[in-house]
Amino acid sequence: MLFLHQERDRQVQHIELSLNLTNPTVSVLLSRLEEKGFIRRITNPADNRSRIIELTDKVEPITGNL
Repeated sequence: MLFLHQERDRQVQHIELSLNLTNPTVSVLLSRLEEKGFIRRITNPADNRSRIIELTDKVEPITGNL
């Protein structure tokens, strides 16, 4: 969660490369965060094939004033 909060580029591909994880692993992690209401996946307007991760207001109490 802190990684997503600190990153400016929240595209799924960037997350995979930064964390050195495979696409299926990142997809499962993001699905869990989405189910719990911490993130939303939004279609990238520049490329319909990629998704941008948007944090919801539910993350604020966890990340505080970082």
